Amino acid sequence: MAILKNYQKNFLLKGSEQINFKVYDSDGNYKVNEDKNILASTPRQVHPLYNSLVKSYEKPIKRVELPIKLNKINVKNANANFIAVKDSTTDFGWKEFSNGGLIISDLDQDVKAISGNKYMRSLNVASVSDTTFTEIVANSCLIKSKSPFTISYNSHIKTSGTEAEYVWTVIVQAYTSGGTLYSYKADENVWVQGVSFFAFNKKTKSINKWDKNKFEVAPLVIDGDDDDIDVRVKILLPSQTSDNGTFNSAYIDNAFVGETNETDSSEYIIERKISDGEKTITGEIILDDQILSNDLKDADYFNGKIEGSFRRPRDTADKKLEQIITQEIINDFREYLPRYEGTFFNYGFEHLSMHNKIYLDFGSDTFQETVSSYIDSMTHRLKSNEYDLKLHTPNQNNDLESIYQSKYK
Repeated sequence: MAILKNYQKNFLLKGSEQINFKVYDSDGNYKVNEDKNILASTPRQVHPLYNSLVKSYEKPIKRVELPIKLNKINVKNANANFIAVKDSTTDFGWKEFSNGGLIISDLDQDVKAISGNKYMRSLNVASVSDTTFTEIVANSCLIKSKSPFTISYNSHIKTSGTEAEYVWTVIVQAYTSGGTLYSYKADENVWVQGVSFFAFNKKTKSINKWDKNKFEVAPLVIDGDDDDIDVRVKILLPSQTSDNGTFNSAYIDNAFVGETNETDSSEYIIERKISDGEKTITGEIILDDQILSNDLKDADYFNGKIEGSFRRPRDTADKKLEQIITQEIINDFREYLPRYEGTFFNYGFEHLSMHNKIYLDFGSDTFQETVSSYIDSMTHRLKSNEYDLKLHTPNQNNDLESIYQSKYK
């Protein structure tokens, strides 16, 4: 390993650490691969100021835990936030209508999207009761039969008035696997066979701000039929019930159909730990507030799924992303972990960001790290060109033997 470290140090002394990035545009379209030097060396490019550079050590750890909160509902329709790139010939998730809703970016609008930078907008108000704003694409939202579900979306009505009342209308229908149509009768909370418009109606005086509409739907129970049902949800244009104000436009975002979570578990716990050895190690790291997971890519009860499998250059088989992340943390904390903190002046031509790495090189006679350090946190004062940085130096030895496990809690 000492020979490898010498090679690493000699390479870093040349002042370059190249990383290959995949570049995407704002719509998620792949554009190009780009090689970029992410290395900044101290003190040549980033110079410590005010005698502030401090080195400390964090104790080794025995265990890494990633607790992931499970959702009470499982979103079943696609493109709830309207940010996915859709095929030019077909609608994705929700249909667009020329006289109803169209998906647009909020970048040049004066209404900010709830999530992402897109929503569905209509410049029309309902002239008749069944004018469609949008509806779910057929065969794209399958729900377990005999399971209750929720319909929810955020709405925004833009008007010149200070007071006005509108009505949002939602129609719910479903096809069984045999092709039989059922419609939901909202006022009686039951399903009826055939085409019927027994809709949810919600009056609102919320204007010029985002509001939330939520409707609970009872399960469709058919004796002898346990197949999934194809749920169709149609959101109509809002109708104005008062003369106050001049209607300008209506918006919806975060439009989803959510299946009720029937599990008793509220958390999914991912853990990696080392076995007891000659040393007594008791430290642990708990990474709270996880919103994304590759381990839960096939789970019904989690929305932040990351698809695909991953591997590092030295891996011989695909792994889950959490397997790699927890292994690298255990690797770094196998011994006392070096940390650095200080204020630095940037002599480089580019601003530093979190993807950069810092090589601490004060000459072979003073101090040289064998590897570059990751930036853990950063405060940048633009006017003085000063950076408050917290760094840690990773351990690049072979993987430490450890146990990886996960469980529902």
